Amino acid sequence: MNYTNFLKKTKSNEVSGIYCFQGTEDYLAKNTLNFLKRELIDESVLEFNSFEKDAADMTYNNLYEEIVRLPFMAKKRVIVLYNWTDLSKDLAKNYEEIEKIKDSYVLILMSSPESPKKNLSIVKTLMKYDRLVDFDMVNPIALKNWILKKFEEENKKINDAALAKFMEYLNYSKDSEFNSLYKIENEIKKLSSISSELIDVKTVDLMVNKSISSNIFNLTDAISQKNRKKAIQELNKLLNNGEEPVKILYMLSRHMINVLKIINYKNQGYKDYDIMRLVAISKFEFNKIYSYLKNFSEDKARFSLEKCMDADYILKTKKNEPNVLLFELVVSLT
Repeated sequence: MNYTNFLKKTKSNEVSGIYCFQGTEDYLAKNTLNFLKRELIDESVLEFNSFEKDAADMTYNNLYEEIVRLPFMAKKRVIVLYNWTDLSKDLAKNYEEIEKIKDSYVLILMSSPESPKKNLSIVKTLMKYDRLVDFDMVNPIALKNWILKKFEEENKKINDAALAKFMEYLNYSKDSEFNSLYKIENEIKKLSSISSELIDVKTVDLMVNKSISSNIFNLTDAISQKNRKKAIQELNKLLNNGEEPVKILYMLSRHMINVLKIINYKNQGYKDYDIMRLVAISKFEFNKIYSYLKNFSEDKARFSLEKCMDADYILKTKKNEPNVLLFELVVSLT
């Protein structure tokens, strides 16, 4: 179940019993949990109807006492457990029994920002009844709307060009440093500290920490054009920003792998949407790679990846100076 469906069910008071929150975007999971509490429990009696605990040292009998306790002047009690896997078998074994009284409680097994092991007894049961709530990374449109809303909450406006640049620099994706809405929110608050009501491109350029992914795009673009001077400049920027050579090499290798995958899928006639899904990258990242794809043949992409793999092997097995090794790699690719 997507978390948006869970929110709809919460609004209509259709949530009850056990759910498991899973997925990488724990910002959404925590906010959904807070929304659940607000909808079911008045703040004045929250203390009597809300229970959160690390279940590592908790027995099932302790939990059962919380489950059977009736709500006090509230629609339902909300019980939240962390590190609950040791209770999995008991929860699955007694699932039907505690489902009989589900109208008095909502039990959240919190796994986000991870996902629980699928072979756990209770996870199998919850999967059967569509009670695994997914908190995946949001899509670009949802992210854009969320960012605009956050700036509005800070009484700030951001023009279209600045917003596009802001999203480009952060590159919200699995492999980016900015892979969480928490981190993006911090950047929004930092930008909102300026006195001006309007945030423009100049402000974004000055104040936003650019993700390594964003700078890697520039490096890869220069490599694709065989522009050695620009490629060396971009590599210098990454190193001067304190990026570790190992991380730079990993990100460059990852981009080359994605370039090769996209070329192969394109040659097989796949549509852009399907390629994004198969390669598991965002629309923004796909568009960035696609913009310099014309400069890469399959042979060139494969050669570049092999060079990256060779450099990685040397970096791990020999005592070469990492920065020198990276510059030699860039020279060999341009």
